[in-house]
Amino acid sequence: MRHPLVLITATFIAWSLAFLVLYATQATGCHISAERANAITMLRIVLCGLAILSVAGVVALARYMRRQTFAEASDADRFLRTVGSRVSIAAIVAVIFCFAGVFWLTPC
Repeated sequence: MRHPLVLITATFIAWSLAFLVLYATQATGCHISAERANAITMLRIVLCGLAILSVAGVVALARYMRRQTFAEASDADRFLRTVGSRVSIAAIVAVIFCFAGVFWLTPC
């Protein structure tokens, strides 16, 4: 049995890791694009792919965490599971809100 607090923090930890990877890729890509032509198009494709993977990963993690069952769960564990489920939904919204800009904003 996993600790119920894992349910609350897991999806936002995934969001923060995706955030770091996306911005590290953007910074590296912008540095490389200053030296090469057509690198911006490739950078946009990579950033869009990372954004889509991030959304899919956080949604999959939220669904996995939601399916976890707690045998002999106390009221406190059930409450934490409910809170974790709602926090997971907030993390999905945060991922979509934060990473949607890669589709239309200039990458550099």
